[in-house]
Amino acid sequence: MKLRIFLLCLVASLGYSFEILEQSYVEPSGDQPMNHGSSIIELSDGSLYSCWFGGTKEAHKDTKIFCKKKSANKKDWGEKKVVVDRQERPVYPNGPKYRYVKGKKRERRPPVNAKVGNTVLYEDQSGFFWLFYTVIPKPFGGWGGSNIQYKVSSDLGETWSPGYPLDMGIGALVKNKVFELSKDTILLPAYNENGKPFKFKKYSFIWHLKIENGKIIKKKKKRIPGLNHLQPSISRLDDNTLVAYMRNRERGKTYFSKYDIEKGKWEKARLIDIPNSNSPLTSITNNKGEIVIAFNNSPERPRTPLTIAKSTDGENFEILFNVEGDLTKDFAYPCLIQSKSGEYHLTYSSNLRDAIKHTVFTLD
Repeated sequence: MKLRIFLLCLVASLGYSFEILEQSYVEPSGDQPMNHGSSIIELSDGSLYSCWFGGTKEAHKDTKIFCKKKSANKKDWGEKKVVVDRQERPVYPNGPKYRYVKGKKRERRPPVNAKVGNTVLYEDQSGFFWLFYTVIPKPFGGWGGSNIQYKVSSDLGETWSPGYPLDMGIGALVKNKVFELSKDTILLPAYNENGKPFKFKKYSFIWHLKIENGKIIKKKKKRIPGLNHLQPSISRLDDNTLVAYMRNRERGKTYFSKYDIEKGKWEKARLIDIPNSNSPLTSITNNKGEIVIAFNNSPERPRTPLTIAKSTDGENFEILFNVEGDLTKDFAYPCLIQSKSGEYHLTYSSNLRDAIKHTVFTLD
């Protein structure tokens, strides 16, 4: 099913215009009851690539990570492929590790993946294509026992490496896009969900990853101070400042933090006047230097409307328009990018996570 909308709205009092060029489905409802946690990227060959996890329901034993590619100048998304299966066993990226048990050498093997979750996509400047994703390994049952893995492709997603463990800590997950700090240093937003029964508060942190030839050669975590914030989305404010927008576990308003690149330090997370219904949002710095966000513009559930807003200072936002405005439905987990041509691409979980929707729009 595909719906194409051509809409031009000019609001003179606000001084902006937008145009919704297209609305379609990366994955329509039907093959499995639940589709969620999507990501989207424009690759160096001009194609779009999107991944998500699907199955009977969230954290179910039959979940898998699916991906589709939409070639440049093609109208439709290509064939759906399973890129991560819940029954996979990751391998160590630098080869097997060993231990000695009663004097005998035994290979140390990571546990088999029991379930899978959110996806994050990134193509580095050397042409290696990365997929970071969340798994729940055996014997854990929920997100409190999850960790982070990744795969690398050298042919823009046609084939993939085995899964490699990035963060074997209990309760680590990903959601939002990689931020490229330099050619060989990237920031991967992450968060920790191991609340009950571990009696910890949930929080956001950032993986600083040094990469070379499709490998991670150095990694370091930096926590964003504060509690009860999750799923950070990073954008650049100026040459020395990054900002992060975070889901509020207690609802109400969105958490916010600034990062001083020179000092290498995040400030303590604080609340700003962006409504948050215990829902993630997505942000980018566009080609004009403005920060554009997609978020659920309500402090309460359901997760609707799905709204676009922009800011020049990173904290005060001007509401532009609603991508989705049906107050009886739920539109969750957005992922926003801007293509080289200037168009914006947004994927998100459509009503009650039954499908992955794709909206293309412009801003002036």
